[in-house]
Amino acid sequence: SEIDQAIHDSNNNIINSGIINTFREFTKKLSENIAKKIQSLEGDEFPQYNPDENKLGEMGQYRGYIKQKLNLSESEDKFITSFVDILHKEGGHNFFSEKLYVRLTRNICIEIALFLLSKTKAKYPT
Repeated sequence: SEIDQAIHDSNNNIINSGIINTFREFTKKLSENIAKKIQSLEGDEFPQYNPDENKLGEMGQYRGYIKQKLNLSESEDKFITSFVDILHKEGGHNFFSEKLYVRLTRNICIEIALFLLSKTKAKYPT
């Protein structure tokens, strides 16, 4: 609700950029939590992140694991990757930090979270 209020009240691109950063951190934490939950249910070894070996980064490692375990299609994975790329590459730019784009980003973030959580619950109904 605070994000909704900030989006409604703010025309300040610095605040809007900060909100987009919050979505970026939320997406990373969501990926990490889903991957670790699946790992605990599967009982397999989750590959440890090594920045020297994994050029996709820690979030990329989590997302690769999720893609494999939830049998995400290439299209589903590509859509999520495109969204994450926008959060990382464009989020701080003034053009993207306008109120309209913050609201759009929030809505996409919510839908991706619901999608991943629904797929996880369907495969692992605990």
